[in-house]
Amino acid sequence: LNAGPICQHAAQYIMDNGVEFTFGQQLASGAAWTVAGNIQLNSKNYSLKTASTDDAWMLSLIVHEAKHLEQGAPFSGVPLSVEGELEAWQTQYQAMVELANNGIGTAPRRGTHFYNIGHLPSNPTDRDLRVARSEMIAHQGGPLNYLVWVLPLRTKRPPAKAGGFQRLPLKVAFQAEAC
Repeated sequence: LNAGPICQHAAQYIMDNGVEFTFGQQLASGAAWTVAGNIQLNSKNYSLKTASTDDAWMLSLIVHEAKHLEQGAPFSGVPLSVEGELEAWQTQYQAMVELANNGIGTAPRRGTHFYNIGHLPSNPTDRDLRVARSEMIAHQGGPLNYLVWVLPLRTKRPPAKAGGFQRLPLKVAFQAEAC
């Protein structure tokens, strides 16, 4: 798949970190990261029979969840903040544009909630994060479908390494939390 740098970065992260894919039920999302550091696709929408490399939405969901893993999920608070969600949604938006530019799916339309999220500043103010939260809730069909409203706006970011965040093995991460 020759999609572009955002999708290629996500694919490289997945391969370098041995991220596995599973299928399971989700409340309203298409995918989620797991505490084991894997990506779970919603079994209501995807299975081994339906998953396809030309399904732009599914590919963009994988990029979104890979971004959360790269942020340090589950041992960093970043993925569990509005700021972390905004970064993942914006990365997903960029992936959708890349895929559309390569003939896979279509880019989000101007004026949609997803488009608006994709065009918020990448270094957001608290006001931008509140706008992002409202757009995410509207895109997902209401606050009961997407619980981003329970997350803090920001959390402390872990130290970055060159090329992204380092994913620690579970045992090492738990030992670091205990210190």
